[in-house]
Amino acid sequence: METYKESPWVLLVMMPEQWPIARIFAKYVNTFIYTMNNKDLSRVKLINYSGKALNKFFRGRGLSISSRIFRLGKRKLKFTYRQLPDPNFIDLIFVLDPCRVNIDFSPFKNAVKAYWSQDCIHPSDYYAQVLAGVLDYDVVFCAHKQYMHRFNRTKVCWLPYACDPYLHRRINQPLRYDLAFVGHIPSPKSRIGRERRKLLLSIGELASKKVFIGNAWQHDMVALYNSSKLVLDISRSKELNWRVFEVLGCGRPLLTDYREEVADIFKNREHLAFYSSFEELTELIEYYLTNDAEREEMARKGQEECYRAHTLDHRVKTILEETIGFKIDVETVQKD
Repeated sequence: METYKESPWVLLVMMPEQWPIARIFAKYVNTFIYTMNNKDLSRVKLINYSGKALNKFFRGRGLSISSRIFRLGKRKLKFTYRQLPDPNFIDLIFVLDPCRVNIDFSPFKNAVKAYWSQDCIHPSDYYAQVLAGVLDYDVVFCAHKQYMHRFNRTKVCWLPYACDPYLHRRINQPLRYDLAFVGHIPSPKSRIGRERRKLLLSIGELASKKVFIGNAWQHDMVALYNSSKLVLDISRSKELNWRVFEVLGCGRPLLTDYREEVADIFKNREHLAFYSSFEELTELIEYYLTNDAEREEMARKGQEECYRAHTLDHRVKTILEETIGFKIDVETVQKD
């Protein structure tokens, strides 16, 4: 078996829907993927299960500590042989939230173990990660700068979300909506996201405006963004979320509530527009709906900045450099 050791070997432990980042890793390094729903455990051994948050991915099926029930499977991207090579070949094991399980890393003597924590803003999700041994990893990447201190027992790096230009791009769509919000609408009893619900109810009452409020995924979401003059973002816990990058990647003008994390990487009224109250939001909506050229120029600059520094390729570059010191040149994104 030829080993191709001129580039690193990376083992990803992830959910199936996280395939975009696996595709990016495979562009730069030898990549193996273990997902949470296949039958073959292969060379990764789960020694227990912790936290109830993961149950929803199994449609309510009960999970046992036994690895016979809760398994990792594999999907090959780059190699044609059936089994993972000698574990000593693996340079990096990268586990993506919401995978929250204790893994027996003992076969991987030479591997750096790293975790990307994404939902640590919610206490129940954070403690599920702690119970899964995340604080014992060599490196933890935290998606939210204000919560990095929770992982101070190990090396911790800020790794915000990103766009995927393969999916998040400008497409030729008629502009059907004045304003769109794509995302979860909290229930009246929910403590998290109460401000989002209040704001969305007010937005829905705007007279003479064509507004879309609801859920959509993947290509449907991209189509909705591309058919909207303005796109609205409302954070649930003042966090920098995926939506910011998805909208900007689609080349659409974004109105978002002010957060310091967002202001650290995007400029107000150049890449996007911040609001701090419903009154300020309505003023921005009226302004950009009557200034088409300025609205589209902000959208163009927002996409350029997102493609320049905030694609999944840039995040993989950071991961490889901070964990195993492997440097890559990120491919330049060509806009459609």
